[in-house]
Amino acid sequence: MTTKERVFELIKIEDGRAISGENIAKALGISRAAVWKAINALRKDGYSISAVTNKGYSLSGDYILKSEIEAHLNDKNAFSITVLKKVDSTNTYLKNAAEKGEIDGSVIIAETQTAGKGRLGRHFYSEKGGLYMSILVRPNMPTERSLFITTGTAVAVSRAIEKICEKNVGIKWVNDIFLNGKKVCGILAEGASDFETGRLQYAVVGIGINVTEPKGKFNKEIADIATAIYDKDEPYGIKNRLAAEILNQFSEIMNAPDDKTVIDEYRARSIIIGKEVNIIENGELKTVTVADIDDTAAIILKTDDGNIIKKTSGEISIKVK
Repeated sequence: MTTKERVFELIKIEDGRAISGENIAKALGISRAAVWKAINALRKDGYSISAVTNKGYSLSGDYILKSEIEAHLNDKNAFSITVLKKVDSTNTYLKNAAEKGEIDGSVIIAETQTAGKGRLGRHFYSEKGGLYMSILVRPNMPTERSLFITTGTAVAVSRAIEKICEKNVGIKWVNDIFLNGKKVCGILAEGASDFETGRLQYAVVGIGINVTEPKGKFNKEIADIATAIYDKDEPYGIKNRLAAEILNQFSEIMNAPDDKTVIDEYRARSIIIGKEVNIIENGELKTVTVADIDDTAAIILKTDDGNIIKKTSGEISIKVK
C-alpha cells in the first residue's frame, strides 16, 4: 500500500472527524511533509479533504471504495471488484473484458459514466451522486431463458435498497426500479450466446441507481420521471454498503434465477399488474391492461376487445391519467 493510500485509510476511518497531520505522521511513521504531499495527491485525485487549523484533516463526501464494499460481502471470494472514478460505460468496459476471457464474477463500479447505456440504445444519465456497476456472469443457461437474469437482478436490487436504505420500491417490467412513482434504477443485461449450443456464453448486467440527486437537479429530459433515494446528504458510506448488498443478493439469486420463488417475488413487486399501459404494437400505439406476468417472466396484456398479447421483450410506459 502506498503512502497516499495509507494516509487515506487513516482519514477515512475517522468518518468525517478531523485527524491531525501530527497524529497521521506518528501512526504511519512518516514525516509531516510526507503527510502533506499525500494529502495534496489525494486532492488531485478528486477527494475532498478539508484542513482545519488546530484540528487537522477530514474527509467530506461519500466515496466508493473497494475495501469498504468487500468488507460487507458475505462471500469475499465470489467477486473480483474494480472501482473507477470515471468510465465511458461499465457495461462496455466489462463486455470488452468478457470477450477477452474475463472470469465470472468480475465487477466494475464507477462514480460517473460518460457514455452510460440504457435500453434500446438510449443514453443513461450517469452523473456524480449515482452508483453505476456492471457484473459479469457466465451462467449455464439456454439463451431463451436469459430474461431471468434481468428479472432476478431487479429482485436483488429491490431487496438491497429496502434493506440498506429502508425505502420501499417496486418493479416496472422488465428492468426498472421505481420509488414513489418515479424511476430510481435502471438495469441493462447484455451478452453473447453460442449459436451451436444455444446457450449463453456470458451476460453483463448493468445497474444504475440514483443514490442522491445530482447537483443542479436531473437533466430536463428526465426530470419528470426520475428520482433518487436521497434528496441530498446521503448517509456516509451508503454506496459501499448498497453495492455490497446488491452483490450479496445477486449471488444468492443467480444460483437459480429462474426458480419459481424468484419470479413469484418479481411478480409480487410489480407496480403495473392491473394497470393500463401504453405499448407499440405493429407500429401502432395501443392502450392495454396488464393482466399478469407469467412464470417465464413474459408480460400478459389484455386489449379492450379482450385479446391477449404476450410479450417477452419490448417496452411499456405507464399511462398517465
